[in-house]
Amino acid sequence: MAHNGNMAKFIVRTLLAALPVAALLAWYAIADPFHVLHRYPGHITTGGDIALTINYGYVSTENFNYYNPSRHYDSFIFGSSMSQYYHAACWKSHLPAGASVCHYDASMETIDGIINKIRYINSRGTRVKRALIVIEEDMLHRWTQDGNPLYAQHYATTPACDYLKFQSLYFGIFRNPEFIKYMLWPKRYASEMVDKHFATSDIQNRIEDINESYYAHFDSLIAHDPRQYFTHMRMTRRTFTPMPMPYSPAICGEMAARVRTLAQLLRANGTDYIVIIPPRYHRRPIAESDLYALQCELGNSRVFDFSHDAHLSNDAEAYYDNEAHLTAAKCSQLLDSCYEMREYALDSPYCIRHR
Repeated sequence: MAHNGNMAKFIVRTLLAALPVAALLAWYAIADPFHVLHRYPGHITTGGDIALTINYGYVSTENFNYYNPSRHYDSFIFGSSMSQYYHAACWKSHLPAGASVCHYDASMETIDGIINKIRYINSRGTRVKRALIVIEEDMLHRWTQDGNPLYAQHYATTPACDYLKFQSLYFGIFRNPEFIKYMLWPKRYASEMVDKHFATSDIQNRIEDINESYYAHFDSLIAHDPRQYFTHMRMTRRTFTPMPMPYSPAICGEMAARVRTLAQLLRANGTDYIVIIPPRYHRRPIAESDLYALQCELGNSRVFDFSHDAHLSNDAEAYYDNEAHLTAAKCSQLLDSCYEMREYALDSPYCIRHR
């Protein structure tokens, strides 16, 4: 009898100890604060003008899965947040009639990430007929960050992660006492979450069925009265130190193999593609050996380098912010330049030197 009584006490104590974890799991499942249990349009907004930061790579895959059966995408825009403002409507003006465009971007995207996305698209029975790929210099130095909740790849696109591992990453953040305080009192702790990059005040407009993010108000100001956007206060914050020397070469060893794999995938899909290397405000241009490597693997007439453009690299009004995101208007101009150079079989000055 004593043995049975001790066993009963053990079971009760175990259940009591498990109750807090069970309660947190239930709360996590109901709240779904990171948008990783269900598909949602855009951000979850809490605490007024503050929104929880979401994993854009995850959202891109979920939107592709949801809309592709009806939209029948065949043209894709790949890249990091640097690719977001190449608007589908602008790109479509250079594509055949009937092209169906989808943004398939991810924050802090990598070459590996683009490769996995193309493979995933193919696995769903869709061919990448056309592609616009934005490869900023930083991307060549980045590797996938599947341990970071903002940048982890969707579990369906990578063999390195399964559903449970993916969810455990987010639940681990959710049970952090600081995050729980934010969930209970969002306005009081919003600034702390912004500082930790778990939340953002950067709330964008969305076109869900093409997975496009944009700034309707900012773009209107820039188009009609740039001084209303590029205010003295905003511009004085841009205090970068010029860095004229190029970055150290990145395309060698494993990265060279990744770039080669990307080129092979594009050829296997019969993809008509262009690659844009964007300018960055007061940032160094791509190393010339890396530019040459990209041109060799991806095609000299398909790779367009604007990172060496001194005017764009020093024009503060070409960018939305200090992170060097080009405005939609500038992105549209770059697209026009790329297709004009293709049409007339012209190379940029920085391509010519590698002939």
